Amino acid sequence: MARAIAEDVFKKAGIPAAFSSAGIYAHCPSPASVNAAGSAAANGLSLTGHISRPVTEETLKTADLALTMTISHKTRLMELYPQYGKKIFTIHEYVTGSGADVADPYGQDAGAYDFCFQTLKKLIVQLAEKLNTDGRGDMV
Repeated sequence: MARAIAEDVFKKAGIPAAFSSAGIYAHCPSPASVNAAGSAAANGLSLTGHISRPVTEETLKTADLALTMTISHKTRLMELYPQYGKKIFTIHEYVTGSGADVADPYGQDAGAYDFCFQTLKKLIVQLAEKLNTDGRGDMV
């Protein structure tokens, strides 16, 4: 969902950026879950064609910024790829300076996905504002 939200928010804001989506514990390859697709569709976005893929060293090497939803995801990336630590943050950490997690809705009901969608959208709007003034571009 985050990639679709980010592409939409940045496009509407006229901010050029490239996005990639990859997971640490994703079941690869698999399409977006029914609840993720439903939440996106309810908000005018499509996850059609989304196929999960794992984070790789190449993913991080080519990214300007790697944002995770949770501290545990960030910690795992830092353990696996410490050489890219300067570009790995939780989205809350990077955008708001807080140590909060975005609750991962994996395996939960549609309401959890809707809540996650709205949380991510709010943070991604703030991210666009921040990056528009910082001049950064490519993100994971």
